[in-house]
Amino acid sequence: MSDLVSPKEPDTLATALAELTASHPPGSRLHTLGIDLQRSHSRNLDRRAAVLKHPDLAKRLADELDYANPRQWNGYIPPSTVNPGDPGGMCCAAVIDPYGGLRFIYNQLGRRAIGEQPNNSPQRKILAEISTEAWRREHPETREGTND
Repeated sequence: MSDLVSPKEPDTLATALAELTASHPPGSRLHTLGIDLQRSHSRNLDRRAAVLKHPDLAKRLADELDYANPRQWNGYIPPSTVNPGDPGGMCCAAVIDPYGGLRFIYNQLGRRAIGEQPNNSPQRKILAEISTEAWRREHPETREGTND
């Protein structure tokens, strides 16, 4: 499994995000978004590298999540909730009308959104377990149940 371990690999997404961020003035929404995306991508790469350092954890990616090669995983773990911030209101979309005004169009059946829900997918659970174990191994001084 040693061929699976490659801590930080150069990637085009990091380059694209850096270019996006640099192409907008500091303080602009797109510059701030670019910085946030770079941070998220960096966290994913760090998480991925931590997992791939441990052959048994990398093997779990292949065995339990059907990756042909554990290096295919980009380090992303889906969020713990689905539809975050959704109060469960009427399903609608905001559109600009032909005159430049903002209108909300509600679905024709009057259905309501389900609101914020826990993400209880089995894949997310496995990714979180594998990642947590990699973190514990990287930080042996931190023990579960303590406030250190």
